[in-house]
Amino acid sequence: MNVTKIFYEEIVPEAMVGRVSVYFDFSVAFSTKIVEDNTKYPCNIRVPGAIIPTLIIKNKELFDSLLNEYVIKAMDFYDDNSFYEEILNYKNKDGILVGKEKLILMQLFTNATVEDFNDPISFLRKRIAFINNHVDKSLDLGYSEMLGANLELITMKDTLNNETPSEFVIRATCDNDKWISPRVKYGIDNDTIYIYAIQNDDKNDTQLAKKINRRLYKVGEGFTDKGEAENPKDITASFLVTLNMAISYFRSLGYEKIVVPSILPVRWNAKKIIFNNKHKKKKITDEKLDLLSHELEVIQSNLTNKLIRTFLRLTCHYNNLMVDSFPYELDSSLRMHIDNEKRMECNNKLLLETSEMVNNKGNNLTK
Repeated sequence: MNVTKIFYEEIVPEAMVGRVSVYFDFSVAFSTKIVEDNTKYPCNIRVPGAIIPTLIIKNKELFDSLLNEYVIKAMDFYDDNSFYEEILNYKNKDGILVGKEKLILMQLFTNATVEDFNDPISFLRKRIAFINNHVDKSLDLGYSEMLGANLELITMKDTLNNETPSEFVIRATCDNDKWISPRVKYGIDNDTIYIYAIQNDDKNDTQLAKKINRRLYKVGEGFTDKGEAENPKDITASFLVTLNMAISYFRSLGYEKIVVPSILPVRWNAKKIIFNNKHKKKKITDEKLDLLSHELEVIQSNLTNKLIRTFLRLTCHYNNLMVDSFPYELDSSLRMHIDNEKRMECNNKLLLETSEMVNNKGNNLTK
């Protein structure tokens, strides 16, 4: 396995044209610059509204070493069940099996922020730490009076195509019924928790799910609508309760810093590139291209704002959860911290109960 050969001879030139091939074609676009020898590999695609980042490699020897370390760890972390058979059997033009390595490399950069492209050394160290710090865990939290079910906290491996290697989820059970919470996509690096997304992938159509969904609206207690432009009233109750328990879990482990990336440019560009290619091939009209592009921007904006609003809503209920900077004040991320010098107070019974259920178990946990 020659990771750097795959990266420089396949990923870099293919990213220049916005199409990386690993049996399937993926819409991945970025430029690359190696500062030491002033070598540039510009991405020349022209897609309206696309954000084409430049990977700036200032120390190639260290970058290559960390890139190789990351791929080795990822190859071990994600077993063959994480890959389609076509990927496992994919060979490059030299007839060498490169599918797993190349897909891992491609997915790595789909999860990079603009700041990560500017400082890939720190980015690679962070992604290595995400894998190193992953722990599969299951904690029986006991019975929730507010939700009327037994709760179990689970951390597990996520799939390669998602933003992080780890996810946090709550499973509720009562008799033979169950409910699965939205999934918090996270990674841990040093003293910081990175939360990239909250996603609801599970179909909850049981009687227990219906009961819990009714009870979740108790999150409205204690909230005062102050009429802000980004109104934290506009949240999804299940997302808020799950995030509340996730932050309580990380706090019980001793973590205080939270970073929430707001946009991943390669993922943002992907559909824009697809729409633009269809337009070039006359498969969609000018009007359809404009409509699809507008819809994509609205959807992305709604997803990003909803994620940020969910965090901001928690600050309305807790006295010790603080915002350090909003996206684009210091960088493209929301940055927060838990002030453990303050005695925690919460003005919502449901959030307080579910938080304390985690804290009671978490008092015996260590990082």
